[in-house]
Amino acid sequence: MRILLVRLSALGDILHALPALAAIREALPGACIGWLVEDRGAEIIQDHPQLDRVHVVPRRAIKAGLIGALRGPVRELARELRGEQYDVAIDFQGLTKSAVWTRLCGAPRRIGFRGQNAQEISSCFYNESVPPKAGEEHVIRMNLALLRPLGIEDPPVRFPAHFSEEVKARGEAIWGSGAEGHPKIIINPGAGWETKRWPAVNFGRVAQILVEQTGARVALAWGPGEEPLIAEAFAAAGMSEPEFGGPKSESIGTEPGLYVLPPTSFAELGSVIAHADLFIGGDTGPTHYAAALDVPTIALYGASDSRRNGPWGEVHEIIQLQMPPCIPCWKTRCNWNEPLACLTQIGVERVAQACRRLIEANAGT
Repeated sequence: MRILLVRLSALGDILHALPALAAIREALPGACIGWLVEDRGAEIIQDHPQLDRVHVVPRRAIKAGLIGALRGPVRELARELRGEQYDVAIDFQGLTKSAVWTRLCGAPRRIGFRGQNAQEISSCFYNESVPPKAGEEHVIRMNLALLRPLGIEDPPVRFPAHFSEEVKARGEAIWGSGAEGHPKIIINPGAGWETKRWPAVNFGRVAQILVEQTGARVALAWGPGEEPLIAEAFAAAGMSEPEFGGPKSESIGTEPGLYVLPPTSFAELGSVIAHADLFIGGDTGPTHYAAALDVPTIALYGASDSRRNGPWGEVHEIIQLQMPPCIPCWKTRCNWNEPLACLTQIGVERVAQACRRLIEANAGT
């Protein structure tokens, strides 16, 4: 059987589809499995040992000019997919932009969501659909439910995370050696929506508490454009301006304190997180990377629904308020009369206490 998985974006959602890949590979070891992904998410699955093919959607080319892309790169990609002669295409995204590829690839069986999980006009492109079911509220369970038409029922959740040797080495080098006995903590203040971002100053205060009370090495993760958030966190922790370093920066300090990670790719950040004792962040890709790697995680939720998108696993703690009543709203901008109250009312000390609990509970493991 030749199977195409379609999950184009975003980074955290690509990670949430990995258990489906693991389940297919275990149930159908002889299958040829391909994955269709946008260019910015390809690094997570490129050269993955459980995949036979990776097909990359030229998102940047499409964004630059749809008509030109349809005549060039999109047509070429459709030809590439048809050449693979896939028997089945499974759309884990449930959007029109993902569902259309199940038709363009030429697969005779096109599987997707039914009902509320099939957004826009995505269901028009499927000829087999899976309805929502009680107990499958989490997105990972929803993804695994799409395997039922293949005869795969209720598989275990396994995350087949994969790093190249080069990426592994970079993660180890960034932490450096020494400082044994001092917890290694990653804090990620950023997120794509403002309604998913706990204030950066609060992250800085938590970092300061953890350094003082646990002797931790705390490293702040960041992406392009998030430098101001890191500067705010440093200032709140009573630190001078952070040094962001260059692409070849190899390590952070080995003494307890607050540091900023050097520039990394998303896969390299995953490798750094894999060596951490604790991760703190919102509903964003790095948080889901930490959960996939079974790193104890404190997840701070605002607009999104932690029951659907929370970090998977038993070693994590989700903090989400019950008020205001608009939670979860799934809005990228807050229009509540007390802006971002769902996040700003999460107290610093509450988060710090949760961090200490997880550090103590997982000490020595």
